[in-house]
Amino acid sequence: MLGDDENVAIVLGTYQPSIRCLGTIAAWESCPAILYSMEATTRSEVFGLGSDPRSEVVLPAIVSSDRGLCEMRVFTTRDSDTTSWYELWEATVALYHACAKQDKGGVFSRLGQFGEK
Repeated sequence: MLGDDENVAIVLGTYQPSIRCLGTIAAWESCPAILYSMEATTRSEVFGLGSDPRSEVVLPAIVSSDRGLCEMRVFTTRDSDTTSWYELWEATVALYHACAKQDKGGVFSRLGQFGEK
């Protein structure tokens, strides 16, 4: 969102991410590498099972840190769903700050067109 002076604007409000922290991550220090290297395009794509011919990104998709010590797995509870890599990047940033920095793994749900926002 751009402000009136064409700079970035921050709008305060209630933000309820659907995050659950669980388990442990042995090498959370490796997780920021995922944030720096993962795709973050804003174009909507169909994420789905290989059996779904509409799938542009076959699930499960795995994004690993450079040394493979931290992984992000993308999957769906449906045959397919539509979202952007940018929305996934935003969720990954939230998970990192809410969970990984406390040595925990986590799950961010309700993403995509069919997610219950």
